Amino acid sequence: MRNGLAELGELLALVHRATRGAAQATGEHRSAAVWGALSTLRERPLRLGDLAAASRVAQPTMTKIVEGLEAQGWVRRDADPGDARARLVVLTDAGDAALDDWRRRLVAALEPQFGGLDAEDVAALRRTVALLRERLDPSAAEVRSEPGTASSATGVLEGSATRTT
Repeated sequence: MRNGLAELGELLALVHRATRGAAQATGEHRSAAVWGALSTLRERPLRLGDLAAASRVAQPTMTKIVEGLEAQGWVRRDADPGDARARLVVLTDAGDAALDDWRRRLVAALEPQFGGLDAEDVAALRRTVALLRERLDPSAAEVRSEPGTASSATGVLEGSATRTT
């Protein structure tokens, strides 16, 4: 592949591997689909079917996930202002806090491998994060990738909350 696409594929595979390993190290019993749904809802409220499609799970599966998240108080269903017959699944403050806590635990689990990065390595991670944001969400890239924000690469390495998925 050309234009860095092979490297992008490798990056995605390694990030998935790191996330899986960190999740196992936390001992968390909730599925990745739960955390993925919360991450997706952090971006914007969605109808159940759209959330299922975005999460790449069947609608009945997402119904069960959302019911569990509602029971936890992490999401609620609100009327869709565009269609009174439809409902939107909305992330609550408690769900937002739970997602932040989950991400902190993932970062803590990766601390042994990544805690001692030098300034050059941190700069490389920061640039990678900025590049991905720029390509995936150009309107948000400038704000989110500024040094010192909660989602900067330094914040990730120091174990602070991130706002990335």
